[in-house]
Amino acid sequence: MAKNKTLFKYPNRNSLIEQGLFLADMHFHPNFTESNYLNNNLIIKTLNKNNTNLAVTDHNAIQSAVIMSKSRNIIPGIEVIPSEGIHLMYYFSRISELNEFYTKYIKPNIDPRMYTYLNISLDDVIDYSRNYECVSCIPHPFTYFSYGVNNTIKNILKRKKIDCVESINGFITHNLNLKAVEISKNINVGITGGSD
Repeated sequence: MAKNKTLFKYPNRNSLIEQGLFLADMHFHPNFTESNYLNNNLIIKTLNKNNTNLAVTDHNAIQSAVIMSKSRNIIPGIEVIPSEGIHLMYYFSRISELNEFYTKYIKPNIDPRMYTYLNISLDDVIDYSRNYECVSCIPHPFTYFSYGVNNTIKNILKRKKIDCVESINGFITHNLNLKAVEISKNINVGITGGSD
């Protein structure tokens, strides 16, 4: 996560290490819940080989984060979708806190009709997350499925309820990523990037 500096190119790994920083894909859905066919062990092996890190952020699920968190390269996380349909990601430094957050607030509120949505509001999820040491992020704030909620996203960011915005997302177009960069600059929050 960096403040107001988005480079749309592959970073110089040595330069990052010299600055005390590390390279991480902050938005990744492993095979356990997202229907990707990548083996968890292969993912870890590739991360180690490339000296890279990965935030495991499945939709309303933490099984992969729990399984993979034994590796030093994994940042335990979750992508939740409250009733308004706005996606939120949370990154935890301790798997125990992610597990408690999930067990206490997410799992009991998963909508049985559509597992990717919760029966609780965005404000509720944000309030619950304040009980934990975690970093909050709005991923892909401008996507084909979020046009109806862009004003809600802007209001949440203006109220400083979110720590960062995903300004590079491999799933969306460059122009929509540029809009995300602009909004993060305007409200001065941190930025992340991920393959999704």
